[in-house]
Order: sequence, then C-alpha cells, then structure tokens
Amino acid sequence: MYGFVEAFLVIVTTSIFAVTVHLISVQYAVVSGAFITLVLTTVLLFVIIKPSKRKYHDSRMEKFPS
Repeated sequence: MYGFVEAFLVIVTTSIFAVTVHLISVQYAVVSGAFITLVLTTVLLFVIIKPSKRKYHDSRMEKFPS
C-alpha cells in the first residue's frame, strides 16, 4: 500500500510541476520545487526524530552498534 501511495504522489507532483512549467518560467518552477523539497525534508526529519520514536531508535542502535 505504501508503494502505491508513494507512486501516486510522485505522479501527482510531476504533473503539477509540468503544468506549472507551461504557465510560468522554468527557473521559477525549479526554485519552488527545490524549496518544497527542502520544507518536506525538514518536516519529515522532525517527524522521524520525535521523542515518541526514541524507543525505536534506541533498540536499533543496540542491534547495530557503530
């Protein structure tokens, strides 16, 4: 199910940017796409390192010590 959702989001995002490029300049589309990617990456980073995930990360570190 996760793969389907991911593929759907990729298709939708690509379609949105394709339409945007036809309406405005390519430079604006690339810069806005990079900014959106930065924001999403930052949000996902904070979701992953939430304190509620600490138990999961601690257990993984025990299995794979550095």
